[in-house]
Amino acid sequence: MKNSKEVFWSITGFVSLVLLVSLLLLTGVKSIPILLSLGVFALIISFRYPRLGFVLFLCYLPWAGTLIYSVGGMFVSTYGEVSISGFYYFLFQLSKDFFYFPALASTLLLFRGQFQKYTSLSYLFLGLSVCCLLTFLGVNVNQGLLNGQSEYLAIGIIGLKTILGYIPLVFCAYFWLRTKEDLFFLMRMFTVLIILACLLCFIQYFLLNSGVCLGSVNLPEPASTRASLQARCFVGGSLLYNPGQELLRLPGTFASPWHWAWFLISSAFLSYGIILIDPALHWRIIGTFTVLLVFMTSVISGQRTSLLLVPIIFIVLVIITERKVNQLIPKLGLIICLSVISFSNFDIFQERLQNLANRWNYSSPIDFVSGQFAWLLNGRLSLLGEGIGKATSGSRLLGGVELIETFHVKVLYEIGILGGLTYFALMCVLLIVTFKAYQSLKDPKLRQLSLCLWSFLLLININPYYYPLAVDPVNVYYWLIGGLILKLPEIESTKKISE
Repeated sequence: MKNSKEVFWSITGFVSLVLLVSLLLLTGVKSIPILLSLGVFALIISFRYPRLGFVLFLCYLPWAGTLIYSVGGMFVSTYGEVSISGFYYFLFQLSKDFFYFPALASTLLLFRGQFQKYTSLSYLFLGLSVCCLLTFLGVNVNQGLLNGQSEYLAIGIIGLKTILGYIPLVFCAYFWLRTKEDLFFLMRMFTVLIILACLLCFIQYFLLNSGVCLGSVNLPEPASTRASLQARCFVGGSLLYNPGQELLRLPGTFASPWHWAWFLISSAFLSYGIILIDPALHWRIIGTFTVLLVFMTSVISGQRTSLLLVPIIFIVLVIITERKVNQLIPKLGLIICLSVISFSNFDIFQERLQNLANRWNYSSPIDFVSGQFAWLLNGRLSLLGEGIGKATSGSRLLGGVELIETFHVKVLYEIGILGGLTYFALMCVLLIVTFKAYQSLKDPKLRQLSLCLWSFLLLININPYYYPLAVDPVNVYYWLIGGLILKLPEIESTKKISE
């Protein structure tokens, strides 16, 4: 009898091949059948090898936006407008989940009965699931039946996935991180992904600045003054580049500039983390290079949020993690000097700062957030909400979706007072239990890493502006990092990380 692995690979290859040939014969389209076949292959691999599935999921995440808009037929450019194929769009919105959900299902089967360690998180997640299902059945399904519009159900499904889908990563990270070697591998993997993504963004900027890509310059309104797929260049999705009007918003490898900005903010914590934790000198040097790369990329990308937050994050991380004065002063001085020199001598830095100041004067975040809460309290806040997914950007192509750019307002609008309070309670409890995990650590390097990553959780918890927890990559990184911190006390039980 053949080896079990050989049988498994043979069956996987045969099923993928049969599906590919069948779809080619039925549709005559090349890209979708091939990608669906790869999706089936990913499903089988991730379920059979869940740890590999999670690694592939995390590796694919930064490139999902590039792949989505690189496939022919995804979108069609017309005069000043872009129309997107709904079938393509939703297929690729779910593409990363071909790795994630099978790996999640396999993990739940492998570790069933072992989820009682953090009962408060488990109960709150269960309570949030019940609240979301009540909203889905009581609001989305009811609206769909009364109005005869099936898109209310599709919007609800997307909303359920957005709110609930990646919370189990807290438990998955806890079970799959077994040793310090797993921790080093994960941090090094993140570092490599950050470097590659930032370098591709630099190439994107060079192609635009050199005229190889025209960007938004010759596009008609409104594409000439806002991020659009018509201006797409090299990688990523929607882009804005109009130097004549001093407009620049790069998407990097993600679907939009806003996704990219929060990837850079997340990367500030992850890139600094490897400097704190890795025992290998060459990886700490690579981590230092990554920190500088993230800093420079946040400037050339043109996003105000990352330009403001990334330098502040690095300064704060140096202050809270470095206990030795002889190491604190050089690190802090380097970051401050780099910021001052850059902001005072390069036109590109000054343009970004001026743009940030102009935007703040036009509409400050404080006024914007308070205005959104006032809008919600004006008869739009209810017990079960207006319908799950009704303010989710991923369901905007279905119509009837509100554009809400304040996270807490978005959650309360969608799932109401009951679900919103449960969701915020879950976030608060995660913040508390991870802080307790940090306090229990004795290893100085693990304590530094834990505090660094916990600061990321704190930032997302208190941030009301935009909705990073509802879009890639923060919706994944937030819950994953929570599980990582919870695991650190057990990882510490092995021998200490060498100085």
